Amino acid sequence: MGSWIWYAKPLLGVASLIGLTLALVSCGESPESWDKVAASAPGKFLVTQLPPGAKLVHVKDCNIESLDGSRITADKVVTIKRGSEIKITGWAADGVTKKAVQNLYVVIVQPQGAVLYAAKSGNRVNRQDVADYLKQPNPTGFGFESSGDTSSIQPGPYNLVVLSEQQKAFQMCDAGLKVEVAP
Repeated sequence: MGSWIWYAKPLLGVASLIGLTLALVSCGESPESWDKVAASAPGKFLVTQLPPGAKLVHVKDCNIESLDGSRITADKVVTIKRGSEIKITGWAADGVTKKAVQNLYVVIVQPQGAVLYAAKSGNRVNRQDVADYLKQPNPTGFGFESSGDTSSIQPGPYNLVVLSEQQKAFQMCDAGLKVEVAP
């Protein structure tokens, strides 16, 4: 009986991101092109949208583990002061190849999908624990450290997700993490 939930949850996420793309055009903020976000150096969250026609798939092969050095979990909302520099750490793997993903972004997105802020991941770190979990001999690059200035993010509640991109196909990993951006 409850199996419809398994199908509905990914569909709701996709619908939210489709709504996100439409809402960004009318939200008053000027979204950056995804190419500009992809080319940007780590260090700033830019308002953006997925490229037109981008394919989005929900995956579970990642984890955001800390925000500003404190453990982050789905059962606790973390408050971020607007204009501050935040640091996010975690890991991400390609579920098919069991290798580290390349084009990785940390994304702060409004729950209803109206606004998306993305920061390109900076430092990649080796994670032997993830390599062991995936039964891979090489731990290279599974971990990530992302930092970004939150000045462009409007105050309010957001979800915190990991997004990876390869040839305009995107994988979104959402563990239900919540942040509140305070003025």
